[in-house]
Amino acid sequence: MPSFQLRFHFYILGIIFLFHFDLFAERIPRIPLYVHMITDSQEIPYTKESLHWFSDTLNQEFHSGEGESLAEFYIIGISTPEEIAKDWPQLSKISSSKEFWSQKKEMMMHPMFRKDAINLFIFSNPEKTQRSQGGLIIKAKNVNGKRFTEYFSWILFEKKAFLKKDDKLLLHEAGHAFSLTHVKPINGIDETSQDRNIMTGSEDTPETLPEGESGYYFTPSQSETIKRVSKKMLEAFQRQNNPLKRIESKDL
Repeated sequence: MPSFQLRFHFYILGIIFLFHFDLFAERIPRIPLYVHMITDSQEIPYTKESLHWFSDTLNQEFHSGEGESLAEFYIIGISTPEEIAKDWPQLSKISSSKEFWSQKKEMMMHPMFRKDAINLFIFSNPEKTQRSQGGLIIKAKNVNGKRFTEYFSWILFEKKAFLKKDDKLLLHEAGHAFSLTHVKPINGIDETSQDRNIMTGSEDTPETLPEGESGYYFTPSQSETIKRVSKKMLEAFQRQNNPLKRIESKDL
């Protein structure tokens, strides 16, 4: 076969391979974040760079124990403390994760709670703790005889943890935002161990990791849960009245 025909043959095979690979490769879901800055801006230097710590950290840390990236995060918008004080006074008074949890249903129904993104709240706890929280509530809804679901996902992050850039706490709460629960500590692995799973809770936590699973980052079963939830979550986000392409900002 002449050399030019051979090169052309391999060129065509290369195109077919790339097309096949792109068609069947599992795409990493792009998850939008919407930031609500409850804490007064005089307490925290809210800048583009400081807020991007959230998406940058998750993009680096949100992966399985085998190193597989489970999602790509990007910020689509912000609500300032002034906007929240004016239009969402109930939220502006929140000063603890327990307080937010007790009012979560009312919070979810507020027009400023985004149904097309994970809501990331930065709040100030007057106590010394950095107690934060993450959560996901899935609601079924019927419209014109058709049944679909809405995903209400959030991360409530304490100001002091934000200033310290506590990536471990952020990863833990992000796990909750994808429906992961606490897991019981594994015997022989203390709090300082690099093998202590990111979703580890207290000794009285009922859930345990499947036998044979361990490690700091998300285990196989946790990774599968995240993949399943993120797919459904994005479908729910994209069904909302505000398509992501309308609110995504190049400035963020």
